[in-house]
Parts: sequence; C-alpha cells; structure tokens
Amino acid sequence: MTFSNKANSSFLSQSNATLVNVNNDTPMLTRLQTRSYGTARLQAGADKIALAQSLARQHVEKRQEKLATYVKLQAKKQEVHDRCVSFSRSLRHHFKNEPDILKELGLDNRIERRNADFIEQMYHLYNRALTGEAAKARLTTEGIEETMMQSDHALIEEYVRDRQDYVRQSGDCQKLVELREKAIRDAKAWMAGLKTTLKGLYRDNPQALESVGIMVRNA
Repeated sequence: MTFSNKANSSFLSQSNATLVNVNNDTPMLTRLQTRSYGTARLQAGADKIALAQSLARQHVEKRQEKLATYVKLQAKKQEVHDRCVSFSRSLRHHFKNEPDILKELGLDNRIERRNADFIEQMYHLYNRALTGEAAKARLTTEGIEETMMQSDHALIEEYVRDRQDYVRQSGDCQKLVELREKAIRDAKAWMAGLKTTLKGLYRDNPQALESVGIMVRNA
C-alpha cells in the first residue's frame, strides 16, 4: 500500500499530538501502566512516529533534489542534442565525397534516435574526431577547431555524469519510499494497539479520550 504525502502528514501529526497528550495526563498514564504501557513502551511508540516523520521529510527533500536534477538534465540534454546534431551535419556536408572519413567518424549510418544510442554515437564521434589520425588531419584542413570539439566532448561527458546522478537519486527516492511506508505501517500498528487499549480502559467513559485526540463513535 502506498500512502499519500497528505495522509502521512495528517496521521503522523495526529499521532504525535495524541502521545504528547497521553504523556501529560497522569491518571491516564496510571491506567495504561496496568496494561503494560509504561514509559519505555510509550517512548518506543514515539520513536516509531519520529522515524516515520524523519523518513517522510527525507523523501520530500530527496524528491525535490531529484526534480531539480531532472530540470537541469533536460536542459543539458537539449544542448547536447543541438550541438552534436549541428556538428554531425556539418561533418557530413564537409565530407560528403569522402566516405572513408565518414566511416572513420561513424557517420556512414543514420543518426540514432533513441537518446542512449544517440549519446553513445556522438561520444564515439568526438573521440574519433579528436584522436583518429586521418579524420583529425582533415578536420584541421577544413578549419574545424579542436577546442570546439573538446568542449562538446566534455559536455557529453558532463551529461552522462548528470544522468548517472539522476538515476542514483531516483533509486534513493524509491528506497526512501519503501522505508517510509514500512515506518508508517509500523507506527499505524502501534497506534492501533494503543487506541484499542485506551478504548478498553475507558469503555465506561469514552468521551474522556477526546482530550487526547481519540474520537470514539457513539453506540
């Protein structure tokens, strides 16, 4: 079961308030002790709620970090695409009558459409352009600057690193969701046990539980 952020916040806030109120109600604490709800057990419940709240906050922060990375990644992806497509088209124009050069550069086939394949194709294109003897010599002859190619190559490497960061952040977010939801389930189970115990203790006066935030339906 996946809990919504709103439901998380509401449940955790209400549960925390209930525990604070219970701990401030000496007669209620005395009654709870007869059902094995002493200080240590109540603190264990508070710890469960605190853990769930902490994980919920961490998830929100990590999700915001992931979103910011995604926005930057998309902008960089577009920049990489524009620069690489422009460069590859320029090379195809310059060397349209030199199939051996185009083959060395990996431009004897169509430009890949799938992003991962496109990035790999362009990465190898710049590698060949910067290191292949024949291609590098012809590029120099055509006045294509090495510094420009190095800049584009560095941009591709930067994009790949950012993409890896985004994948890592996505994984971290998913792990936090799983940890948060387990913590919520544990806190819900613990609070359900406490409420059941209190309703049993105050069976003859259920309205007394309203003071600690527990609503009891009228029979």
